[in-house]
Amino acid sequence: MPSSSVPLVIAHRGATATARENTLAAFAAAADAGANWIELDTHLAADGQVVVFHNDHYDDGRPVHEVSSSQRPEEVPLLGEVLDLCSEADLGVNVEIKALPGEADAETSPALGDAVMKILETHALAGGRVKGTQRLLVTSFRPESIAQVRERGASPTGLLTVTVEDPHATARRLADEGHAAINPWDLIVTGALVEAAHDAGLDVNVWTVNDPTRMIELARWGVDGIITDLPDVAIDTLS
Repeated sequence: MPSSSVPLVIAHRGATATARENTLAAFAAAADAGANWIELDTHLAADGQVVVFHNDHYDDGRPVHEVSSSQRPEEVPLLGEVLDLCSEADLGVNVEIKALPGEADAETSPALGDAVMKILETHALAGGRVKGTQRLLVTSFRPESIAQVRERGASPTGLLTVTVEDPHATARRLADEGHAAINPWDLIVTGALVEAAHDAGLDVNVWTVNDPTRMIELARWGVDGIITDLPDVAIDTLS
């Protein structure tokens, strides 16, 4: 049965068609476009600060985890700075914990999780809600990272994934572990996956969706969030 609800529009690393990804300018542009949420990536700087950046190396080749936050590139914000902007702009925030196996800073994953949680626990966004859903969501491809956050109770959590072999078994497992969402890659999302997740009480936030026809299909299946590089297009399409 088609859904009557409208998915949240989640700007993937901000409005990246307007400004460089994961920058304050991109997040401000997402707010101006009318996005409900933004999604961002985090890494740990050498001094323990959390920086918002996608890759494990800066563009000049320096490993992010070996560079003090005071020496980071000028356009790279701290997580706290982004949360301040989102509080003022009434944006929900999906924080992705990076530092994954195979990345240069993989060993910093536990410390990154701790640092992210400390920021979220004390920030003004904590405990707020947008359109009936949690205003904060922490996600990762690394199950240990979201388990770490969940065990501490700092924020609702969700698994990022590019494969789901058994939708019902996966959804039940995540729900049993106490997670709030699954964030699957667009190419693996089916109506059956959405139904299984909802049956288990999980939200479904799909990435990265830039095609209007696909946005409409996902909305009809009842997905809870559409993560997109083009929040303005998503808003026009879903309205």
